[in-house]
Amino acid sequence: MRSGRQSFPPLWRRWRLALCLLSLALTAACSVLGGRTLATEPTRMARQMVDAMGGRRSLAQLTCLRWDIAGRSHIWDRATGRYRYETHSGNNLLVVLMNLRTGVGTAYRFSRPLPAGEQQEWLDRARAAHAHDAFWLLSVERLFDDGVTLAYIGDVTVDGASYPTLEASFPQGSAPYARVRYHIDRDRHLPVY
Repeated sequence: MRSGRQSFPPLWRRWRLALCLLSLALTAACSVLGGRTLATEPTRMARQMVDAMGGRRSLAQLTCLRWDIAGRSHIWDRATGRYRYETHSGNNLLVVLMNLRTGVGTAYRFSRPLPAGEQQEWLDRARAAHAHDAFWLLSVERLFDDGVTLAYIGDVTVDGASYPTLEASFPQGSAPYARVRYHIDRDRHLPVY
């Protein structure tokens, strides 16, 4: 070493050292995050939407639900699995009372049990209607499940109004639909369609 002057490593060594340190820091950050990525715009939008609906805890605590969709009525006790399904087939009111956990139940037409040969068909129809319709009602609960990919599509015009749109892609076989788009109200952060 010369007197009064420090010697520094060549520039390329300093850059290599800086890149190695940066690489180590990023690797450590990824392991701390457990492989999850930092909050992105789609994740932020999904969180705002779920929070506007009462939050994940509130959605998970919903025990009894009643809803109507496409001419079908549902009453579902999530805690016990008890389920009532109503639909019209022609002029016939059909009601299925069953437990979704056990699959045991009875189908009725105008308060009379259906013949034994038709029972399983209507229990299967009720289960399928429940899976489809409950998915649409509660799909926001599943936005943060493993394997779900969120993407911001941009603004989409629906019925003359422009909405920021979030697309959720669900793993194959885990949902009735592979992809769902949520058009989100800018002020209330609730899905509008």
